[in-house]
Amino acid sequence: ASLFCRQWAMFVCLLDDVVVLVCDFLQNVALSHTCLRMLRVLQGRHARCRLMDSEIAVALPRVCSQRLLTAHLTVIANGASPPHLRAQEAQALASLREAPLLHTLTLELRNGTVGPATATVLATLRAAPSLRTLVLDLKGNNVAAAGTQALASLSQCASLETLSLDLSANSLTSAGAAALTAF
Repeated sequence: ASLFCRQWAMFVCLLDDVVVLVCDFLQNVALSHTCLRMLRVLQGRHARCRLMDSEIAVALPRVCSQRLLTAHLTVIANGASPPHLRAQEAQALASLREAPLLHTLTLELRNGTVGPATATVLATLRAAPSLRTLVLDLKGNNVAAAGTQALASLSQCASLETLSLDLSANSLTSAGAAALTAF
């Protein structure tokens, strides 16, 4: 048999707990797509999705499981206009705070219509109980001073160790910049 077949046979013989540890170390969904056993054991632990703005409210509940550990979500436009996050989509994204095991979250919301109200809703992610790493890519939006102040409240998340905010091309005011420098 080929080297690949022998290595695959050894991997398949691993206990489920060991497979989970390997998957969690890699923080990748790839292993869950290799066979039915891996799908059963690993499904829902790691998510990486590109969602159209109009799909968020419907698709996100399927992504957000009780077992979710890491999520990397990219929101793209539905058509030629920039991505548009209405209150319903923003609430769906903020519902990720209810995933009890989620420790790493990346949200790419570039070049869209994230305004102060949406930024305020996203700031409720500070209530996520296990969140250690949060990356918010809000480049090219209209977050404004009120949204920036709301995002600064993410520093109140007790479990948060790393926060990365990309607010470039948002025309930040001095009040917004002051809110960010306070934390």
